This record gives sequence, structure tokens and C-alpha cells, in this order.
Amino acid sequence: MNTSPDQSPQPDLFKDIPRIGLLTLLNDSNFPKYTQQIERIYIAKDAVLIHQDDPAAYVYIVISGQLQAVMTLKNGKEAVVGTINPGEPAGEMQIFTGGQRNTRVNAVCETELLKLKKELFEELAVQSPR
Repeated sequence: MNTSPDQSPQPDLFKDIPRIGLLTLLNDSNFPKYTQQIERIYIAKDAVLIHQDDPAAYVYIVISGQLQAVMTLKNGKEAVVGTINPGEPAGEMQIFTGGQRNTRVNAVCETELLKLKKELFEELAVQSPR
């Protein structure tokens, strides 16, 4: 961390983060612009990151570990509908479509993520359309 009198300390948020997917757009030069919109978080194995029917305010990008998306069907049964690996986002669909989350997302193993505010994800998506 650099802590000169005219600079506030900045956590090394991007240290050791693989530059894949949307993460290729995040770097030290644009860090000050995004610092208030990103949080680095860790969740334990089997922890729920997103609950089905939650509002969509954040997108998560997996740094390490793995998530799975699970949908509760009308008959009450659950179905795994996707796996989310390093470099991939979780919770992005409702940012584009609006509305509530349609799946539960939980950690398959201990997982490290970046938590991005909705507005930042939208900005990055425009910069890197796929």
C-alpha cells in the first residue's frame, strides 16, 4: 500500500486476480475509478451467495473456487442449472433483464469473488460486449 500524505491508502484489490473475462478490464490504472464499487469477498463451501427471488443489485465475479446455480421448480424439486468458474460472473442475467433472481447460487467449495455494484457491471459490459 502507498500512504503518502496526499494519497489515501488503497487496498491491493487486484493483486493475484487472474485477468480473464470481464476482469481483463480491471487494472491498476483504472482502480481509483472503481474502488468504491468493488468489494473482494470470500464465502465458505455450501454458503448461499444469492437467494432465489432476491432483487438484483450486485454481480459477482469468481476469482477462485466454484459456484453452482440451483433453481427450485414448481414441484418443489431443485435442479442445478449451471456452474460458475473463475473469471465468470454470477447474477448478471437479472442486471440485463431486470427483476428478481431466478436461481439460488451457492459455493461448491471455498470461493473468492469480486462483488460489483450493478452500475459498474453495466459499464464494463458496454466496454466488453460479447
